[in-house]
Amino acid sequence: MTIHFLKNYEDYKHKGLGPKIAQFGIPSGLNEEEIVEMELALNEAKPFPQTLREYLYIGGDFNCISMNEGGKNIPKASLYFRAELGKRGFDISRPIVMVHIFEGKCGTFIYLDEGDDPKPWNCSISPAYDTDEGEMIWDAPYDSFSHMIDVHIEHSLKGMPF
Repeated sequence: MTIHFLKNYEDYKHKGLGPKIAQFGIPSGLNEEEIVEMELALNEAKPFPQTLREYLYIGGDFNCISMNEGGKNIPKASLYFRAELGKRGFDISRPIVMVHIFEGKCGTFIYLDEGDDPKPWNCSISPAYDTDEGEMIWDAPYDSFSHMIDVHIEHSLKGMPF
């Protein structure tokens, strides 16, 4: 796969720099067949946004940038979060993928129908993790998915927790 958006992540993997890689090893990606299987499960067999495809290809099995998304279990986690949000009265009819999960109760997702570099959104499936204003879906502090990956790489290179 040719990498267009996540060049920093590709470099991070190939150069093998930073304390996280020293401690845990280099990112490990999914092959294109595994990515297509996820597209079938989550996006009616339509291709994922290019940034997500690149992310999965570079580090979809093990990312080494402190993103907890479930690796090969991304479809299961994404469907679970969608169902739990529905139980709370927030029906997401558009296709999504969970790209980061915190304590199994909140996380970050992207819509799969917003172009090649979609904006991430935070969500909570438990009232204890909602915003102070009671929101269960809110803006993530990133302009795009590639921006989110770059911030995680920067923190990983500096050995900062996320």
